[in-house]
Amino acid sequence: MKGHQFVLGDIDVIQDYEQAAKYFAKAANAGNAEGMYNLARLFDKGLGVKKDHNVAREWLEKAATQPPEHPVIKGMPNIGVAESEHALGVRYFEGISVRKDLSLAVYWYQRATNHGSAMAANNLGVMYLDGLAVDKNLEKAEELHELAAKRGDAVAMMTLAEMRLSKNDFEMARIWYDRACESGNIVAQRDRDNFIEDLEARQKQSPDMLKAMKTAANYMLSFQSKVSPSVASEHLYLKDYEMLCGYAKRGSITAKNICRALEHFAQALNILLFCETLTEEQENIFVHELSKCYRIEQIVAQIPVHMHKTVSNIIERVLSRCKKESNFIVSQLDEDVRVCYATLNINSYGIIEEFVELCKQMYPKSVYFFLTSGAVHGFRRQSDAGLYNINNGLEIEPENYELLYHKAVLLRHIGKDMNEAIAAYQKFIKIAPKDHRKIPEAYYEMAQCLKDFTPDAGMRWIQDCYKEGKQAEKLQLPCFLPYKSDNIAFIQPFIDMMDSNFNEEPDQACQIS
Repeated sequence: MKGHQFVLGDIDVIQDYEQAAKYFAKAANAGNAEGMYNLARLFDKGLGVKKDHNVAREWLEKAATQPPEHPVIKGMPNIGVAESEHALGVRYFEGISVRKDLSLAVYWYQRATNHGSAMAANNLGVMYLDGLAVDKNLEKAEELHELAAKRGDAVAMMTLAEMRLSKNDFEMARIWYDRACESGNIVAQRDRDNFIEDLEARQKQSPDMLKAMKTAANYMLSFQSKVSPSVASEHLYLKDYEMLCGYAKRGSITAKNICRALEHFAQALNILLFCETLTEEQENIFVHELSKCYRIEQIVAQIPVHMHKTVSNIIERVLSRCKKESNFIVSQLDEDVRVCYATLNINSYGIIEEFVELCKQMYPKSVYFFLTSGAVHGFRRQSDAGLYNINNGLEIEPENYELLYHKAVLLRHIGKDMNEAIAAYQKFIKIAPKDHRKIPEAYYEMAQCLKDFTPDAGMRWIQDCYKEGKQAEKLQLPCFLPYKSDNIAFIQPFIDMMDSNFNEEPDQACQIS
């Protein structure tokens, strides 16, 4: 087609988008789907014609109504049809010149997939993977990604490799990843060493642990359940286990901690999955594994709502036995079950406040109960009482960065000495791993301290806190991205309206080290 020569430039043909547009328009007006699609692309980009997304969409819609099979060569696709259907899917997915409508995106992606589009199959697979406008269906998602990969989509090849790795199909995982690299996937090429390192590390892991992790993850995914209200995040960390193991091997303390917590949680969940009726010993093991998870990183203990009552009953039975058998004499099992009970019922503030007070008396060296007590008082806006408990915990473990973060938050809420709050945030940032999920938030909360409570603080330090927070987001593990902050909404308008001329020096006490 002559239009292509003018778009790309050719022998004795100078690149000329206006001429390309004329030839594509001539073909389009003659009913040629490829001409319609290419003319739409020029209108979208404003090349050779005035940029107009609406006109582009109209041409895409016309192309999409053409027969998917070539009108002359039987068995050959009618070029421009599937491409236009895919482009319409992208438009409705992104909301380009149309109202965003994921259901219509699914419709157009499915049509394009049926007519041979590799990219549409990949995009539709992502929608099934994430449950966007369709019921989440991992099997369907994998089928679509495999179809897209076989059609040559390099992004799908990489996704398929990761799916195969999650199933411990190491041979096919390596094959598809290599194909993604060979097909020009820049991200795959860049991250190949990390992927192979993760793959080899996973091959060396305990088969029993891998099986337990896979069983737990598949169960959570198959039920697509909402999780217990005692857990703040709805992100399913179990499916990130192999990725996190890779980061842990490369030195991430945060990833290592999450992996350890996940291993304990998977062991606990597997006890429930494979035993209809638990013996007392099995209940004790369940409690021990769950308590280990809670102590290390409680956000990963995502108990499905439909299992919450079962878990609660087990914990109450074990707690009752410990009270009866030991008559309040301390034991590891008693401490474990109290950790579980306090965490599972964290939102019942009145009950837990009294319960944790007794736990602190019984286990005065357990910082977990002081941390829980501090958090509960914080939730109830009893910041002074919360700070008292956090400080008691810090007397036991002065370098505990979880306690330090809560101390800073409570000091900010008390609002009496922002310099002390900022100092606590700074100490937390200094001690905690650089990819700790609260590092960016600590910077944003320091900016809040300076903005709301320290009027003589220089604008530049507030901006610096904001910028440091944004830089810290770049160090976050993939499972914490995109980063969600409770404070950005309050800071962003202030940052946006700050004039670059305001470079007033801050009071030395507020300076960020």
